[in-house]
Amino acid sequence: FALLALAMRFILFLLWRWARRIARYLSASDFIAGTLAISAMGVLRDASENLMKMLRDWAIHRLWVTVRLQEKDADLVMAWLRERPEVNDTAQLWLYSKRGEGKSTRYEHEPEIS
Repeated sequence: FALLALAMRFILFLLWRWARRIARYLSASDFIAGTLAISAMGVLRDASENLMKMLRDWAIHRLWVTVRLQEKDADLVMAWLRERPEVNDTAQLWLYSKRGEGKSTRYEHEPEIS
């Protein structure tokens, strides 16, 4: 265990020396510092964009569910949903049924206010 702690201290010492040397080079050259800053801004922009996309996709996945039903099945699902107590606690629920001619029927379920 003592040998591992000694090795870790040595690695940290080397990293500290390396960081000091990099900081010395950056402070001596505005060009290098500017190039590094511009590169870091691009990386941060891409990372934040990916994070926002992941959060948006997660929210959409958690909030909306799409299920395709025939008209008869939509009527059965609506009857079943009206009997479920947990559905009556939701804000809104819509069911759509599309016919072959391109016409669609919208079934709305408005929960009862208790």
